[in-house]
Amino acid sequence: MDDERINFSALEVPAGRWEALVQRTLERSRPAPPTVWTQLPRLRGAVFALAALALLSWVPALSWSNDELAETAADPAVALMQYSVSGDPTALLESAHGW
Repeated sequence: MDDERINFSALEVPAGRWEALVQRTLERSRPAPPTVWTQLPRLRGAVFALAALALLSWVPALSWSNDELAETAADPAVALMQYSVSGDPTALLESAHGW
């Protein structure tokens, strides 16, 4: 039996090299900061809800017919509102009572 010790110094990694290897591994393991494109799948429900709300806001405007607008044209408040939108003074005079 040989009492001579085995030299393992060739297998050892220098301390600085080992620390650099650990740091590179840690840098690669960190997640990337979130971007707009990575957040879109998470926000899909909110985008869908806002789009549905925008479409539903048009329902009253699409459901009114010209007959309903003609019936409300005799109302002075509606006549004033139409005048303020269009700026046409004849629309105000034509829709006023007594003309």
